[in-house]
Amino acid sequence: MSEAARVQAVIAAGLTRPELITRWMADPGELDRHGLAGRDLDLAAIAKFAGLGMKVRHNGLRAVLPCSFRLLKRARIEIELFAAYARHVSSGGAPLGATNLERARGLAGFFETWRDVRDPLHGLIGDSLQNEIAVLELRSAPPVPEEGAAPLGRGSVVASSILGVRGRLLLRELRFAPQVIAAASVDADDAPLPEAPAETHLLGYWQAPACEDVELLELDALGWAVLTRLDGARSLDEVAHAVTGRPATDVFLGLVSPLVELGMASARRPGQPSP
Repeated sequence: MSEAARVQAVIAAGLTRPELITRWMADPGELDRHGLAGRDLDLAAIAKFAGLGMKVRHNGLRAVLPCSFRLLKRARIEIELFAAYARHVSSGGAPLGATNLERARGLAGFFETWRDVRDPLHGLIGDSLQNEIAVLELRSAPPVPEEGAAPLGRGSVVASSILGVRGRLLLRELRFAPQVIAAASVDADDAPLPEAPAETHLLGYWQAPACEDVELLELDALGWAVLTRLDGARSLDEVAHAVTGRPATDVFLGLVSPLVELGMASARRPGQPSP
């Protein structure tokens, strides 16, 4: 085999199995033993080309993760990230998913292990992925059908009422608010980056029954704690004990009742069948 043919074979192998590039970088002598001077090959360029291939395979995500991809471009880490991801998948990491949601989750999971935790832009990208994937997850599932049983009306929620979430609800904790993420994704590259706030944002992504739209809610600590416990099986007295350590007071019921009035939760009396 001629030297040119051996070089082409090495490039093809590196693109097909990107984990080999890491091995050759660590031990250039491996290529020397195959009749090539490993140090004379631009292995970094081959790795970037493999990253470009992996990036192209994720082009379908650009429409559903627009802010995240714009921030990756602003950070100038697209090729570096996808080159590392290509090596990860090739070396036995989780295979690429068949759907946009599966691929988005795989990319986000890898990004969390790969990113520089000291870089604020990396933190912004991580939050952007979480935010957009939450919306994608809800929109990818068939809408929840309308409930058959009518919920209790305004003012009828009492301590013994059993509340459950209507439709679908995902809860996420982010350092950066979604509107801040969106603004940063369209800012000029030299625009100052937003500073992470001292407190996290507690967010609820809610999809009402028989609806494709996703509503974003910023929650306080009490609302977050209550919503995490509305399983359709526990009474508000039990929820109140879990959250506050006390029975459900009138004040507590007054804070929870709007969830029913807004349609986010359904309430039933003990013994009444679930919808």
